[in-house]
Parts: sequence; structure tokens; C-alpha cells
Amino acid sequence: MNKKIIISISILITISIIIFSLSQSGIIEEKELSQNEVIEEKELSQNEVIEEKELSQNEVIEEKELSQNEVIEEKLKRIVEEKMKNDQSTNPYIPKEREWIKSGPFMIDRSEYLLGEKIFINMVNLDENTKGQMVFVKSINMTHFFEYKKISFNGAEKTNGNLYLPIHLNGFRGICTTDQLVGNWGIWFEGTNIQPLYFKIRDQIVPGQEETYKPEC
Repeated sequence: MNKKIIISISILITISIIIFSLSQSGIIEEKELSQNEVIEEKELSQNEVIEEKELSQNEVIEEKELSQNEVIEEKLKRIVEEKMKNDQSTNPYIPKEREWIKSGPFMIDRSEYLLGEKIFINMVNLDENTKGQMVFVKSINMTHFFEYKKISFNGAEKTNGNLYLPIHLNGFRGICTTDQLVGNWGIWFEGTNIQPLYFKIRDQIVPGQEETYKPEC
């Protein structure tokens, strides 16, 4: 009798162990499946973010290129319009031929400029022992001048060179209207015995530069 009871209990224990094992296997499989689903979902989400980011960057690049093209087209359109306006005016703007006025190793390309034309200064074979400052001055009267700008030069560092100098209004420095720019100008060469260069700015604005010379103060 006892032997039968022991056998029955052993069978029940064995069955319980088998059921527990099957249950654990199911839990493990379900857990692994869930983790795989999470990994797949995460990878999918990351891919979507990357694709969305790449798409966004491409849209920004396309928008930037489109914007630059629009700016270029607008500038070209303005140039064409200004040229037509100049050609049809009673007093069209025609750049003067370069004259090359010289003093020592320095030259400027014209004796007269319009408002909006840049002064082209050429320096050739400056002695290595010569250094100083170009001082651009506007004549107020026979004895008084207004200092507009200074530019240093040094033959030990550079014996040849070119530069373009625009003459603009400057409200911060009290240069408010074109009346203060029109007239006689000079370039003094401080620190040397080089003779000054002189030029004139006429009361006429290069077509297309009108906005630049609106009163500032």
C-alpha cells in the first residue's frame, strides 16, 4: 500500500516538474520574442529618424540653393534694368579712360571720379626703406582739409600692390550727405618726401548706386 502511494506521489512530482519546465520555456520564448520585437521596433524607429533627418537636410539644401538662385536672378535683373535706364538717359554714364596719374611709386587711375566709382591705387617698385601712410583728404577750403582715411605701406614688406578705395557716406563720422564728398581730394604720403596726388569727385552718382548715397544723418 505504501509502495503504491510513493509511486503515485513520484508520478505527480514528475508531472509537476514537466509542467513547470514547459511553462518556463514558454515564458522564456515569449520574453525573447518580446525583446526581439522591441529591438526591431527600435531599429525601425531609428531608421525613420535618420530618413526624416536626411530628408530635412535635403530640403534645407534645396531651399538654400533656391534662395541663392533667386538672389542671383534678382541681381541680374537689376543690372539689366539699370543698364537700360542708363542707356536711355539724357546723360548716360560712360566710364572715363584710365589716365594713370603718378607720384613716385604710386599711381591712381583717374583725375576725376563719380560717386560710386572706386579709386584704383597702384604701387610699383616701392623702395624697401620707404614706409608711411597714405592719407586721403577732402579739401574744405584753401587751408583746411578733412581726413577721410589712412592706409599704411611698407616697402620692406611689400614693394608692389593694388587697392581699390570706395568713397562712401559715414554717419558715424559725420559724413552725412554727398555735398561733403563732392569736390577736390588729395592723397598725402606721410613719413616720406613723395609728392601728393590730387583728384576730384564730381556731383554725379553711378547708375545703380543711388541707395548708397542717401543722406545718413
